[in-house]
Amino acid sequence: MFLQSDGNFTTNHVLLTEGMATCVVVLLGPSPATNVIRPENHLGPTDSVMLQAVGNTTIISIELQQHRRQPNAYFASVHFAQADQYILRGSVEFRSYFWEQPIYHWYKPVAFNSVNMAMVKSLYKLPQDACDARNPDHWQGAWMNKTTFQTAYPLDFYGMFGPIQEDHAEFDRLFVPDNCRFDYISYGQAAQCLRDQVIHVWDDGNIRRNLKSFESANRWCKDNKTAECWCNDENDDIKGFPWLQDSTTPLTINKTWHANTRIFYHDLQSITVSSYKPAMQKQIAAVAPASHVLLGVGNYDAALNRIDPKEFAYAFDAMVTYLAEKVYPHQTIVVRTPQYFCCGQVPSTSWNLGRNAAFARVVRHVVEQAQAKHGSHRILLWDVYRLGIEENTCVSQGAAYSRKNVVNVENIMLWNLLCRHRSS
Repeated sequence: MFLQSDGNFTTNHVLLTEGMATCVVVLLGPSPATNVIRPENHLGPTDSVMLQAVGNTTIISIELQQHRRQPNAYFASVHFAQADQYILRGSVEFRSYFWEQPIYHWYKPVAFNSVNMAMVKSLYKLPQDACDARNPDHWQGAWMNKTTFQTAYPLDFYGMFGPIQEDHAEFDRLFVPDNCRFDYISYGQAAQCLRDQVIHVWDDGNIRRNLKSFESANRWCKDNKTAECWCNDENDDIKGFPWLQDSTTPLTINKTWHANTRIFYHDLQSITVSSYKPAMQKQIAAVAPASHVLLGVGNYDAALNRIDPKEFAYAFDAMVTYLAEKVYPHQTIVVRTPQYFCCGQVPSTSWNLGRNAAFARVVRHVVEQAQAKHGSHRILLWDVYRLGIEENTCVSQGAAYSRKNVVNVENIMLWNLLCRHRSS
């Protein structure tokens, strides 16, 4: 339910204006398996609960916190930057830490709606400063209907494009940060920003999709809107992508923009159960030295039931330390969070809301520690998990990827990180 702005409970609708925040609360029944609960042994809350504030034109993804003294109570402060009439819609996927090893438990989600609504009135919108991509708070936002966005922000370049251009609306929605303006950077501008740069990519699958979109200037999957293309590119014919066939063959951004950007792509799987250092050392020795590094791991490990989030935390912390101190001691390293996953299962995997959220929290925490040690100018967080809402997932198609148009927004986030970082 939505609480009043003073924190009191109410079943009546809550009246707010744009820019205000209020607390939301989810109360669950007693835990069905209290004998297995030892909070000190886990990296996430007891229960796996998905929650969104859903309006007529806006959707806000909410990350809940568990109350320390009342473990069946979950809460969050939600900022409402856009006028709308919101209801809370959620689902309880697993209880009693069953999300950690879901293959041993039935998946029987329980959906629910809030008993009241938040009625958010509009205010006159003042011009906002551009987002600072290195500030995690600036990536807190909502998915807003594109037509509504264009009415509210008629001069914002971010929302001006149509379907035949570099459109980045997903289900006719744009991702809109709460407290700043998304600085639109086109594929051409990104190519010029990365002119003559060498980028090493270490990835467990998702950055591959970002690069396909970058290489084609967003033409990849443009005409083929089937689920196989938009949701899962694993069966793509790699003959058209020589940089996927041979890690020493770079993806060269040079055809149209003459940027001479070379990107060397290296495939990674589990960093917890596999030894990546020997292959990494061999591959690095065979290619040009990097000026930037993109690292995306955690998705593959989250799929493996035998890997505990704590095991991944130890492995990932060791990996970031190794890369920052031994392999790339002077380069900028951009770390991508694991993908948002919700509201279903993929056979033979352990992906679920609770596990992917825990792995994303691990990545955020390790990056924060690395930034304190090596500097926030060297270690950057590419927090694509914040873009997650149920509509954007491909779970219904049996894949853990986000839909193709979300990839476009992920790329704009990346350009904001790298290009504004280079110009500052």
